[in-house]
Amino acid sequence: MNDGEVVVTAVLGGLVASCIVVVEADYHFSIRFRTLNMYPGEKPDGSPRGTGRDVPFEVKPVTNNVNWFVTGESDVVTLEPNYPMMNNLRVYALKEGRVTVQGTAMGSPPQIMTINVAWRFSFNTKSGFNIKPLYYDDDKPHVEQYTIYPPISELKATVKNGTGSLIPASDFRIVISDPDPVTGQGNITYYAYKELGQVIITFQQFMGNDDTDIKSTTEVRLLSQYDPEDQRITPFFLRYDGFYSNTNLNKTQYRDGNLFPGAENIKGSGQNYEFNLGDGESHFILFDRKYSNFGLLRRILFCKAKPF
Repeated sequence: MNDGEVVVTAVLGGLVASCIVVVEADYHFSIRFRTLNMYPGEKPDGSPRGTGRDVPFEVKPVTNNVNWFVTGESDVVTLEPNYPMMNNLRVYALKEGRVTVQGTAMGSPPQIMTINVAWRFSFNTKSGFNIKPLYYDDDKPHVEQYTIYPPISELKATVKNGTGSLIPASDFRIVISDPDPVTGQGNITYYAYKELGQVIITFQQFMGNDDTDIKSTTEVRLLSQYDPEDQRITPFFLRYDGFYSNTNLNKTQYRDGNLFPGAENIKGSGQNYEFNLGDGESHFILFDRKYSNFGLLRRILFCKAKPF
């Protein structure tokens, strides 16, 4: 019989009466986990001492004693019952290996848990995405989540372009936050300051201060470029000598987010632009790139003049 509550209702001659019956077993024993994956020296979040993992358990009556047994290599784990609180089993992982822990309590079937202790070095994060270079003050860097195991391991990164040359931090840099001590999750923030095309980042995982003993290597590829709608270079008109050219057009041309003094828009349709040239006049046609740190090449394919 399981613990729980049940409502009992009786009906007699139009009269109804109900009561709640609470059922509690005299003896009960259960543990939270059936399988536990750890690494040597694992430290629980907020632990005031030592290293280990907490496994809560439930036992009834509270005076019932629980006995714990380890099957397998004796020096893979050690156990500390009722620490740091009652009904909690602290498990300490000492070295790599696999053991079975069995708990027994009077009046209840034994509870069995398998513990796997191994480093299982791994690092995972997203690859194959585009990031927009930072230019204006309200531009935000690109952020991706990562997961690392074990959380106590360290990361270093090398940033190169598509030809294998190192990219200086003035053009591109990354910031790696500390991982959560339990889940191993953290954030990588990418800062691009110009168009670079393909960027290849090699993340290497290591332990302690020895960054030459590499445990895992992960490569992330991304593209550093502006959005397609931002990559269009548009011409604009700047008057020099003459009055009749490019008349009656809106004078709101902006360049890099700022008003360009005296500039005038040129009427455009798709990739084609039209304007009138007065006979004998001299003027300038400039090109607005929107971002002065474009790294991709642009060229003018065709241009023809139309006389009055």
